[in-house]
Formats: sequence, structure tokens, C-alpha cells
Amino acid sequence: MTHLTIHYPSKVLGTNTRIHVLIPSKTGLEQVPGSSPFPRACRTLLFLHGMQNGPEDILMNSSAARYADEYNIALILPEGGNSFWLDFTPGAGYETFLTQELLPAMRSLLPLSDRREDTFIGGYSMGGYGSLHTALRHPELFSRCVILSGALDIRFSAAFVKTAVPALIPPAFAHPRTLRGSEYDLRTVFDTFPTESEKPELYFACGQDDFFCKTSLEYSQYAASLGFTAPCHITEGDHSWDYWNGALKSAIEWLLRQD
Repeated sequence: MTHLTIHYPSKVLGTNTRIHVLIPSKTGLEQVPGSSPFPRACRTLLFLHGMQNGPEDILMNSSAARYADEYNIALILPEGGNSFWLDFTPGAGYETFLTQELLPAMRSLLPLSDRREDTFIGGYSMGGYGSLHTALRHPELFSRCVILSGALDIRFSAAFVKTAVPALIPPAFAHPRTLRGSEYDLRTVFDTFPTESEKPELYFACGQDDFFCKTSLEYSQYAASLGFTAPCHITEGDHSWDYWNGALKSAIEWLLRQD
């Protein structure tokens, strides 16, 4: 496994941003001198962190690096602050950064496949919300999406953050009750999914002792009612890395399964 840390000057975000990339690679006796250690056209998972976390939390608390080699998949771990991975100004924010800037830039720099069927998105907690929102709004880019302990009910999530850590609440979420039916409400995003677009396959997972367990089940069932492939796996665990590390392994196995 090769670990790259990239400091990328983002025009969309208007600042330098840090990205970690884990690429499966041949090392030592496996590598042939003069040849590339990297697989060509690598399958890719864009994996989004949760609130009050960053990409380093994924590296420190999970076996993501080992999974990259074990499953021959590249993981892109961007930095998103407490943004919910959204654009709060049209064309200027993390949704645009991920889809129009980061993904094309990483494909130009690294041996990543540009095929939709090889490109996945996922995340945990806030990143679970962001990955589902992004996958539904950009189905031409992502064929599958994994949502671990997703903070999917944006009204509940905004109210929780506003009460627990007011400094972290995005200004657009200052009045959680107004979010019903908005562009940030995932029910609205599901309901406005373009009928002509190919649906991304969705995978929901949550620990049974997690406060987002009920929400994960509800959104899985709602997605299925609209014709999405949307299994939901509830196992032992809570809202912590003790759960997410194993859940990430199972999610990658689901992403790479053969139909």
C-alpha cells in the first residue's frame, strides 16, 4: 500500500486542502524493477469523514490502509471540516469540490479508473449523509454508495449539533425546522431523483446501539420503496470506531462483490 498526502490548491474552496490517498501497490520482492508498482485503472472509494473528524481519524482508527491492499482498491480521504459535504452557495462548496474538482484531479494524477462502475462513494456519520446526498445528485459518477451510521435526517442532525456544539452548525442549518422539503432534506433529494438516470446501489449499515440506527432503517426502506437497491445491515455496535472499522471492511466487500 502506498500512502500519499496531497496539498491541493482548490479553486472551488478558495484554499489549500489536504487529501490522503491509499493506493494498493506491490512492494519488496513482488515488485519488478522498472515496472510500475501500481495496478492500472484502480477501483476507487471516495470516503468521507464525520463531524469533528478529519481524514487522519480514518487513518488512525481504522484498518483502511490494510483494506486498500487486501481488496485492491484505492481510498481517497478528503478533508471536509464540518460542512456536511454540501454547497451552501451554488457551485461553491464541498459537493462541487468532490465531483467537479477532486475526482477529475485525482484521476489525472493517479492510476484510477474513470469508469462509473469502478467508482464508489461512502462515509460515516456526517460523511454518510454527505456521501448519500452526493451519490443521489451525481448518479453519473458513482455506481455504489455505502452509508455507515449516517446522519441522514438533516433536521435531527442540525438540531442535535445546534444544541450540543453551537459553534459547529452551518448558518444554513440555524433553524432546523425549516429544512423539511429543502434541497438538504434527503427525502426531497430521493423524490426528485431523475427518472432517466441509472440508480446508484446503496448500502446502509449501523450499530444497534447507535442513535442513528432507526434512521438508517427508515431511509433504507424508503430508498427500496423507490426502486433502489438498498440493503441495511444492523449489527452490534455504537457510534464509534469500534464499530466503523469492521463496518468499513464489510462495506468494501459489498462494493466489490460480483453480481
